[in-house]
Amino acid sequence: MRRSNHLLMRSVLAGLALWTLYCLFCSAASLWTYWRMRSVPVEVVRSSLVMDAPIYTAGQPAEPEYSLRLDLLTTDGSNRSIHWADVHGKAVYPEEAYDELTKWRPGSRHTISQIRGAAREIRLAGTQDSPERGAAMYYLFGAVFVTFLMYLALTLMDSQGDPWIRGTPLIHLFSLKGGFIAMGAAATLCAVLYAAWHIPKIINWPMVTAIVKPAPESYDPASLPPNVTITPAGRRRLDSSRHRVITFSWNGATIHGGIGAMDGAYDELANSVCGPNGLPCPFWINPKDRWDIAARLGWNAGLFVPAGFFLILAAAFFGAGFYSRRY
Repeated sequence: MRRSNHLLMRSVLAGLALWTLYCLFCSAASLWTYWRMRSVPVEVVRSSLVMDAPIYTAGQPAEPEYSLRLDLLTTDGSNRSIHWADVHGKAVYPEEAYDELTKWRPGSRHTISQIRGAAREIRLAGTQDSPERGAAMYYLFGAVFVTFLMYLALTLMDSQGDPWIRGTPLIHLFSLKGGFIAMGAAATLCAVLYAAWHIPKIINWPMVTAIVKPAPESYDPASLPPNVTITPAGRRRLDSSRHRVITFSWNGATIHGGIGAMDGAYDELANSVCGPNGLPCPFWINPKDRWDIAARLGWNAGLFVPAGFFLILAAAFFGAGFYSRRY
């Protein structure tokens, strides 16, 4: 009976190991694709915007969608024409989509990314999160999680006296003591990584001050620019949004953002730092990404509470590990 249990656990361990290798391979492949993308300089020939709101089966419109349609011409000497049409993954309110249409106005020059070996796969910076980078992070998280399950399986096998485990020189790593110490090390690493991610924001992000004003009461198609189209469903959804608009200066450009209840990039400002219309609304912003903001930033609880939580966990796990006995 014990031998059959050992064989079962070894099979489970082998399956987990194969799944970990698969996740690591997919993560590495996605990162390799992301790092090898070609940078292509282009000039905008034509640009337009379509504002819509998909209809749910119940007949109610969903959140608005802003489709940016671009005709581009490469300026690297090849003079290739590129057409790009997709939903803007960042803009949630019309004023944000107008900014993107202004950014990609005819005559403006940009640099886009193409996947090597798949020239039709175009990536526009600032319009959508990179699918390749996102897939790499998801697979990497999966590999870490499955590795933790492998560790639990090895600990269980060690507690059952599996001769294959007890014959290895690293037996103490698979003990209860080693498990607590490993969890303490992981919590410490989380604290360090969080601090390394948060502190540069405190040092490098500038503070900007926006002015709040009400949004238009109606998005009448007749009042829109000629290269902007709104569908009836999109108009009904936007006319009922009841959001407000903030305006601020960023990198020499005038930026507009919406604050309301559509889970946009600036919505966190609505109930924290932005007061009544006409009053200033200060916040911090990433100097390289207009969609990355923080309502409050500094040497305060935003840094010390999360990092301190991980350090307390680390101290608890290390203490349990040093005072525990092996099975």
